[in-house]
Amino acid sequence: MPALGLLILAAQVLCAIHVVRTGRPYWWLFLIVMVPAVGVIVYFVAELLPGLLGSRGARQAVSGAAKVFDPGRGVREAQRQVEISPSAPKTRQHSRTNFSSPASPKRRRLSTAKR
Repeated sequence: MPALGLLILAAQVLCAIHVVRTGRPYWWLFLIVMVPAVGVIVYFVAELLPGLLGSRGARQAVSGAAKVFDPGRGVREAQRQVEISPSAPKTRQHSRTNFSSPASPKRRRLSTAKR
């Protein structure tokens, strides 16, 4: 139990320092100090999490995870765009996506050599 109290105290101190350094409204200090665990959680969700999720690194991590779990998504999205409106740029994008996707089947190269 004392370890949990020290963890909450450390989180309070870190959040309070973040409030002061980043110029957030000082009522956050009141909330963090007066309602220890809940104040820290609310501050993290309301102030820190949106900034973390909007960062470039977070967007790249989400994009990379999406490619791992759904590698054919780009091909499906390009196909859907061509079906909606079959314009030349969309068709070109679809063909690029279709041949560069790891989910697309491997194609044999046609040999130009005579047998």
